[in-house]
Amino acid sequence: MNKKVTSIVSYCTIIGWLVAYLAGDKENAKFHLNQGLVLGIFGTGIGIIVSIVTGILNLIAAILNNIAVVAWLFGALAWVVGLIGSVAGILTAVLIVVGILNAVNDKEEKLPVIGGITILK
Repeated sequence: MNKKVTSIVSYCTIIGWLVAYLAGDKENAKFHLNQGLVLGIFGTGIGIIVSIVTGILNLIAAILNNIAVVAWLFGALAWVVGLIGSVAGILTAVLIVVGILNAVNDKEEKLPVIGGITILK
């Protein structure tokens, strides 16, 4: 794969990133490989955290089901955490599109919010 294809594929899921890293022009596309990796870790991490916190809150709500107000409160908190997770998912999707557009246009612009993080050197 040439630099442009490697850069584009690096934003397409963790599997796409692995393909780009292992089979692509990783020396010339290192910037986009790093941005794609950080974005993948960010999206996956947020998803895991939201799932765990929502599960715990729902479990507490189920255990305290006899105390309606407390159970409702924990259920509402679980809903809010899920909403925050949905917003983070939308943000991740927007950042993926921005990264792909930068790769298509051969730009090496850092992504907003997470662009300053460097894993690959």
